[in-house]
Amino acid sequence: MKASELRIGNLIKGVYYKHDDEDEETELETICKVVTLDVSGSGDYPIYVYSDEDIEHFSDFEPIPLTEEWLVKFGFDITSLHYFKKNGIIIQSEDDYFECLLGIVVVKLQYVHKLQNLYFALTGEELKQQEQ
Repeated sequence: MKASELRIGNLIKGVYYKHDDEDEETELETICKVVTLDVSGSGDYPIYVYSDEDIEHFSDFEPIPLTEEWLVKFGFDITSLHYFKKNGIIIQSEDDYFECLLGIVVVKLQYVHKLQNLYFALTGEELKQQEQ
């Protein structure tokens, strides 16, 4: 995952390894929030994140696949079968991805951070998870 695709506040998946008492390694993942970016590439770590588990070292970062569950978490209302709406933004569910309908322009969305970036570009507001 490239730092240049991200904005501060984006949600991504952090991959890390945990060792048990027998030194067996298990790959785990957690949802992280981007807190700092080094898009120039001059630093050792281009992406700095916060996770609720306080993991300090991640081996990799991956995009979070966009799902209907994520759209609901972000406060999108289900307007009809396969359509979601928030602040005039309409998202249509396809077989394995989503589309944002912007007049005659259609933007394909597969990942949470891409939806967050598009929402910010269109509204000037951060897309945040709703309180449950």
